[in-house]
Amino acid sequence: MTPSHEVCILFCRIVPINLVVEGTPNLAQFVLIIGTRSSPKQAFLVLDKKIVTEIEHFLDIPFVLMSAFFVFNIQYPLGCSNLFSFLEILVLNFPSRKASLTVKHFLSTI
Repeated sequence: MTPSHEVCILFCRIVPINLVVEGTPNLAQFVLIIGTRSSPKQAFLVLDKKIVTEIEHFLDIPFVLMSAFFVFNIQYPLGCSNLFSFLEILVLNFPSRKASLTVKHFLSTI
């Protein structure tokens, strides 16, 4: 398994999960979900090939990821940057000056 550096969430059916975590050389941080997209069982935050914590509520995943990127001052992956910028502005009330035009346009329509 060799995911790209753009991955934020990785699904797997393999247990033990340490085999999955150790097999992700290009990822600094991501959420590992045991199960499938339609039937997730457990979720974990992984930082530098170490499981940091279990994420108890699946709705918290975007906020846990955003927090990890923010705390470690890492740029959001391109595939997730609009989502995280949107959450920063709408939920955390951060200034919108770094937001993309797509996010600014979407926010102006709400």
